[in-house]
Amino acid sequence: MRTTMAGFKWSVRDPKRRVQVSTLAGDGWCARDAFCALFDWETGGPDWSAFVEGVEPQDMKRLEKHLALEGFDPDIQPDKWRLVFPGGHPGIACWKIQPLRMEHVVYEPDLRYVRPLPAQYASFRPELFRILVDIRRPPR
Repeated sequence: MRTTMAGFKWSVRDPKRRVQVSTLAGDGWCARDAFCALFDWETGGPDWSAFVEGVEPQDMKRLEKHLALEGFDPDIQPDKWRLVFPGGHPGIACWKIQPLRMEHVVYEPDLRYVRPLPAQYASFRPELFRILVDIRRPPR
């Protein structure tokens, strides 16, 4: 069965929360790009269109459940996803960019080798805080 956004309802956006919004498909910045890469959703398709930018924090847990993703906390389970998926597995790495109070999510084709964020983020002390994996699918 194909994973879709069908039936998922987003929370009302907090008007006080500033969000870096990306409207360009495939620009590598937005959360939508990471989720579309993980699930092979077509750019401009119904699942791409149903995904909002600037995901509210309370929506991430619900989204994780809706999409049947398994989440791992690297501080509590530092290498669990590598042990559970020793052959490699695609997923999403979730980063906090501390002083900016921003989050950044990145599609990872193989979670055994989570890439650091580009050098331009180094001065902002990025912290890997969550790994999301679709455990129903075999490694690519």
